[in-house]
Amino acid sequence: TLWLITIPPRHVPAGEARPAGSMLASIREGLVSVWRDAQVRTFFIIIAATNLLVNGPFEVGIPVLAHTRFAEGAVAFGLIVSAFGGGALLGTVLAGVLPKPAPERTGPRLLVVISVVGIGVALMGVISSTAIATVIALVMGTANGYVMVLFITWLQARTPQAMLGRMMSLLMLAAVGLSPISNAAAGALSGLSVTALFIGAGSLMTVIVLLSALNLSL
Repeated sequence: TLWLITIPPRHVPAGEARPAGSMLASIREGLVSVWRDAQVRTFFIIIAATNLLVNGPFEVGIPVLAHTRFAEGAVAFGLIVSAFGGGALLGTVLAGVLPKPAPERTGPRLLVVISVVGIGVALMGVISSTAIATVIALVMGTANGYVMVLFITWLQARTPQAMLGRMMSLLMLAAVGLSPISNAAAGALSGLSVTALFIGAGSLMTVIVLLSALNLSL
């Protein structure tokens, strides 16, 4: 379908990038733009990794934990999911009301907050208390909501106007498009060991953030 979509020619003001002749060429330009910016490339990798390593374990693994480990069963599942959703709302509000970091400090702050999500996923694999799991989910949701608002704001301010639509499309792919793969992998791995699923995903997420921090500091 994308192959058949063409962009009609239009008048391009001086200094503005000329649009590509097809949708696929336009997507390719967006990918090249992401790859050439080291910071943007690093954070796109982190967002994709978060989607792969967090969404599946949370969406598939939490019901398994509620069924097999938490005494409250379905009530535990409802509390944990509600806490994560409430935390996401809280994080979104905090991103709007808290002072915005200076541009040179935005990257480090994003990495610190994202690491909280990875640590929370790992902790979910070893706890057996619904109350503690609910608190962890609240913290994870808050970190996730805060990061998404701060990152999108930072990305839009950094992206040329002519590339903004393509950049946001790639962000949606990294943030949402990989969910089916994450869910399928989490479903397969949870049948082997749900504890290993959470610890492995959270630990790998934390390592990716650490390596990204080292890379950005070079």
